[in-house]
Amino acid sequence: MRPIPPTQRQFLLALLYLQACCSTVGLIFYALTKGAAYETWFVLASTALLVSSLLLYMRGYSWARHLSVAGVTVVVAFFLPEQLNGGEFPLSLFVPPVYALVLAGPGWIIGSAAVVYLIFAVRSELAVVFAEPIDNVLMVLVVGGMAVARRMTDMSVAAAEEQARLLAEERTRLAERVAERTGALQTANDELVRASQLKDAFLANVSHELRTPLNVILGNIGLLEEGVYGPLGDRQRQSLDTIAESGQQLLNLINDLLDLAQIEAGQLAFAYADVLLRDVCDNCLSLIRQQAEHKGLRVVFVFDPEVSTIRSDPRRLRQILLGLLSNAVKFTPAGRAIGLEVRRAGSDVAFVVWDEGVGIAAENLGRLFQPFLQLDQGLARQYEGTGLGLALVRQLVALHGGQVDVVSAPGEGSRFTVRLPREPRPA
Repeated sequence: MRPIPPTQRQFLLALLYLQACCSTVGLIFYALTKGAAYETWFVLASTALLVSSLLLYMRGYSWARHLSVAGVTVVVAFFLPEQLNGGEFPLSLFVPPVYALVLAGPGWIIGSAAVVYLIFAVRSELAVVFAEPIDNVLMVLVVGGMAVARRMTDMSVAAAEEQARLLAEERTRLAERVAERTGALQTANDELVRASQLKDAFLANVSHELRTPLNVILGNIGLLEEGVYGPLGDRQRQSLDTIAESGQQLLNLINDLLDLAQIEAGQLAFAYADVLLRDVCDNCLSLIRQQAEHKGLRVVFVFDPEVSTIRSDPRRLRQILLGLLSNAVKFTPAGRAIGLEVRRAGSDVAFVVWDEGVGIAAENLGRLFQPFLQLDQGLARQYEGTGLGLALVRQLVALHGGQVDVVSAPGEGSRFTVRLPREPRPA
């Protein structure tokens, strides 16, 4: 069963009203002129059959439409009064084809018209057959046009239904594929999150376990160098200096690993305080100045007194500046210069660390702040390091609510600019 569209329902009701009127007129005519009881009851039965079949079709029974068309054809052909037939050429014969145009197919349109025409011809003693040729041609064209229109409509509806079916199937398949791939991606993402958490936990635990004994080693080296356990020879002191330098490098690496792991795990907290910028900058420059002078580098410091203080974590601020200054010293050839500039930038403070070093190619700038990545990946790298410094700098700057930018070109040095708010804006 299929319900009929609202527009078609309204048209059928109009036809039903027309047929009821015609049947009523025919019933009155037969009752007043001929008085034949069987004809009266036949008209009533035909009308009842027509109405019931139409109601059944409107309720969704598809087969009732053919019964309704047959009822209309019988009532119009046998019992429509001749006075209402429109003369020798009965215009009423167009009622069944129009009815079939709505309810049935092209064959029913032509068949109902042919049946009504033949019955009218018999009732009029073949007068219809000898009507004007133009009338017959017009009837054929009209009925044939209705059949062609119905055929084209059926084909269009069938094509639309097939297209809708294919589209629905394609949507169903697409939804299934999307759901399948979404599930796979979700599983992969869950596994990646778990792996990242395990990595962070591993780095934090290992870094902590390594840092504790290393601090003990460095502390004992310091005691040996101070002569607590007795005097040292030159060769012994030189060996201890090498051990202490290597141990300090290892401790710095472990500290960077631990900080990075805490940042990735969201466990790194800032201890904010009012920081005197001049003191922090002097402290950082004093820590790298000896290394810079050992390479023959000139250190330039420019400070704007308008930005005397900032609210930040002094330890993390020193870590940011030392990371950039250490890189400047590392990648600048002997005899050149590095510098630190501190100035006001609107409501922020800008820290500019520049150098006259090797510079960075434009295609490598996008990978510069990735952890564990060094742009020089040759077997005999000229510069040592783990690639954690800049990655840690960017993370610390982001946690402070700031941003870091770099301008560089091969052979022309680099210029890193860190902008930090005077009042922290946590990321």
